[in-house]
Amino acid sequence: MERRAASERPDPFWDEARSGEGRGETAQVGKKVDLGSRDTVTYFPIDRSPQRQSGADGLLAGFSSPNEESNMTMRPLARAMALLGLVAVACAPATQPTPTSPQTGGAQPAGPKRAANQVLKIGTNRFPSGVTQLASAFNIQWYGAMFDSLVTFDKDFNIQPAVALKWELLPDNSAWRFTLRNDLTFSNGDKLTAEDVAFTVNEQVKERSPQWALSPLLTGARVVNETTVDLLISQRDVATLFNSPGWLIWPAKYYQQVGKDTFLTKPIGSGPYLLADFKPNSEIVYRLRPNYTHPYRKVELTEIVIRSVPEPSALIAGLRTGEIDFANGSQFLADQAKQAESQGLTVETKQVSYISILFSEEKVKGTPLENEKVRLAMNYAVDKAAIARTIFAGLSQPIGQYAVPEATHYNPSLQPVPYDVATAKRLLAEAGYPNGFRLENGLTFTNSPVNSQLFQAVQGFHREIGIQYDLDPVELGTYIDLAYGRGNRARPPMFEAGSSNTNGLFSFTWGFLKCQGGAGWWCVPAMDAAMEKALAETDTARRKQYLQEAVKALRDSWNMVYLVSTPQFNIYSKKVAGFSWTTPTYYSLDSVFITE
Repeated sequence: MERRAASERPDPFWDEARSGEGRGETAQVGKKVDLGSRDTVTYFPIDRSPQRQSGADGLLAGFSSPNEESNMTMRPLARAMALLGLVAVACAPATQPTPTSPQTGGAQPAGPKRAANQVLKIGTNRFPSGVTQLASAFNIQWYGAMFDSLVTFDKDFNIQPAVALKWELLPDNSAWRFTLRNDLTFSNGDKLTAEDVAFTVNEQVKERSPQWALSPLLTGARVVNETTVDLLISQRDVATLFNSPGWLIWPAKYYQQVGKDTFLTKPIGSGPYLLADFKPNSEIVYRLRPNYTHPYRKVELTEIVIRSVPEPSALIAGLRTGEIDFANGSQFLADQAKQAESQGLTVETKQVSYISILFSEEKVKGTPLENEKVRLAMNYAVDKAAIARTIFAGLSQPIGQYAVPEATHYNPSLQPVPYDVATAKRLLAEAGYPNGFRLENGLTFTNSPVNSQLFQAVQGFHREIGIQYDLDPVELGTYIDLAYGRGNRARPPMFEAGSSNTNGLFSFTWGFLKCQGGAGWWCVPAMDAAMEKALAETDTARRKQYLQEAVKALRDSWNMVYLVSTPQFNIYSKKVAGFSWTTPTYYSLDSVFITE
């Protein structure tokens, strides 16, 4: 069996696409517009794309991040080492012919025999607190069954049509203009128009939703006509285009009729599925819309059930017994993934995320953490290579910046800070703390088995140089509120921070950290200046240079303890076919089907 990473699957359609150049021009069908490396967009009629005819593309955009979601004592790292083993990259399943949608009928191509019961049972330890983007920007794969996205990505972060058929940057750089399909309807019968797209964007800008944070220069939206909408930007900006796959379109009239609170629990969309049931913190059930043929999404599944399973061990057990078909998460231990593979399950992993400790500029004032030498000492004190080798069993690697090597913004000059206890203690002494200190407030992170092991290890390394603090694990909803400064809970001085290469740019991190309009964690003016240049730049090389400058400016502020990259897993049974993990954080369930 051929072993290959999920990202290595061939994509002949995009290899055959014609190239061309057209910056700032109206996009034409069949014309490829170069906005730089990994930023190329091609405009094809939806029903003429070979992938869309087969239903095998990534039209159901999804967003995930491993870092969106009682004091503990330190267990020695050696104890974790004894529990873990090396996991190999799983065998990728053979490419499956994509069937004709049950919505459209017709003969199915030869291939694995479809089961009569096309129900996909998903278990996840990253269960969202709601079923719209007001709850989270990082669980869109669980929302997209009932919603359609403005546009979507292919595996190389190229923008593909979805609700929008074409787009252009207006000559005065004031907006991205999208031309929409006119054949979509919401499940209540209302037609999807530009009014709905504009409402979706404006409502989330007003609510400061997590999705809005992905587009730091987006100011709102306006209707041009029924099939044309502008996404307004404060200055020339490519990030708004590359974050637009995350806009899942809401029905304006229905939302206004039922109100925000009802919509959060009983939303409707234009996608091929209806929300049949939602139990907070427990279960989401989608069922195929009756008597409806979606104009471009060709799906097989008649029902999708998503269950909250907090413990990774329970996910593996559910896969083994058949209670779960598909498990998603970043919090699997390496030995659990190895066990799953040995039991005949398909294991796919991508090393695309990174995790650090972020300091709050406001909350560290008047504490030892205000001193840059203390923060640098905390970087020298952590043996990141040991953490990567043991807790993540070699599926991770130490990082010295807020990026992994596969990311466009990765700066190769910024290597991980070496593990050097002597240097850490010297820096503490120079800062005036030769005997260390104790922090009154601890380190806040999302509660999970992997995070617990990781931050217990980090806590132990810091204790070795005399820095003591407690650990504060919190649930996902609390973590999100703290991250965005919502609710009444006081923001902690030390906070789990992680992200991934969500759109081929660095815009999410910047939107979160930027001095004006960010979440208020740490202002780095030099990063802001570099990011403004990068997001206005369409030339590949220059934009990459500016992005790397921004990452360096962030690193040089030493407002983080940089730790390791973190793997993401999708583990599923052999009866699940047709799944394609396109980009690390956007992928589709549309092409999935169940075999006998």
